Amino acid sequence: FFLMIRRPPRSTQSRSSAASDVYKRQLQDWLINAYTYMAMTNYPYETSFLQHMPGDPINVSCERLRSVEKYSMDQELFLALRESARVYYDYCLLYTSPSPRDS
Repeated sequence: FFLMIRRPPRSTQSRSSAASDVYKRQLQDWLINAYTYMAMTNYPYETSFLQHMPGDPINVSCERLRSVEKYSMDQELFLALRESARVYYDYCLLYTSPSPRDS
């Protein structure tokens, strides 16, 4: 997927496509960071030294992508990518129950 986001040739780049390239690059970096850190901490138990993550975060992340069909709409793919990356970025907020002290 990351290789599919490509820059247009410099000679045809307009002002709006330059801004679009910046957003594509930011999205690409956001996803690469999430998957890289999940791969580095892919332990069979929960960890919290980089971010609070579940055991086997790569498998949990991939579960969110498995629901996307091969020829689905772009919006569905991006939502699945977002949910997949949120295993790293937002796991503590989304998937853990509050401790008794938080009540």
